[in-house]
Amino acid sequence: MPLYRKKINMVLSKKILKKSKIPVLVNDDNWKKITSKNSSLKLKFLREKLNKGMKEENAYKVEQQNIKKEKQVLLKEILIFSDLINTGEDEEAHDKITCKIDDNKEKISALNKKLESVCLSLENTPMKIEKINLNLLIETIKISYKALNESLAKLDKTNREVSRIRGILDALREEKEIHENNADLYYSFLHGMLGHEEMERLDIKLLQVYNETKSDIE
Repeated sequence: MPLYRKKINMVLSKKILKKSKIPVLVNDDNWKKITSKNSSLKLKFLREKLNKGMKEENAYKVEQQNIKKEKQVLLKEILIFSDLINTGEDEEAHDKITCKIDDNKEKISALNKKLESVCLSLENTPMKIEKINLNLLIETIKISYKALNESLAKLDKTNREVSRIRGILDALREEKEIHENNADLYYSFLHGMLGHEEMERLDIKLLQVYNETKSDIE
């Protein structure tokens, strides 16, 4: 096991992490950016497990709502049938309605058992999701610190290279300034001694940089 993993396992505390408000990681934009660049088999496994747990939770919520709606429909029918019994005089119709009421009651009883099971699952699911999310966070922290150490090492190397190049540029700037001052001094002296026209003539004959540049253009 790499040294950084041992260190992380020593300092990480699930109790401390549980006290923090940890969002569901798969919904966090920064987490997505980090894991798109850095990942592991364990992280991928936990991510899929967390997604599955969230889908199950949503499915239980939908099922819970559907059961409640179905119960409401059956209860409304019982109320309507009860009114018909109280106001009706036809015994044959009375028996049919009574059977229908009993049938609805059986359905409601079955739905209550199903709803109890769904509610129990829905009650336990958040704890499962929290546990998976916590393990995913721990794995993400391990991966992040490994990547962070690599990035900091590269940053240090880059900063040292920037400093080296900056030193070269500073030296070149100083050299450039010396040469510019020298050129100004020579031009000032020659211009004062010879004048503008004679300077142009001599530039063509004697100034190497001028002639090389002119040759390159031609």
